[in-house]
Amino acid sequence: MFGQDAREPPLAPQSIPIIGHMVGLSKSKFNYYVNLRLVSTILSLWLGMC
Repeated sequence: MFGQDAREPPLAPQSIPIIGHMVGLSKSKFNYYVNLRLVSTILSLWLGMC
């Protein structure tokens, strides 16, 4: 039911699925997204680039 479709991008890595992201976001605020981007190999596109 909550599986990942083959057409979806890979999930961002985190040791504890939802709670880990909440803790990381509360600790480092906006830098959390920058750090997550540097750690993960997920291709991301910004809507502002279009």
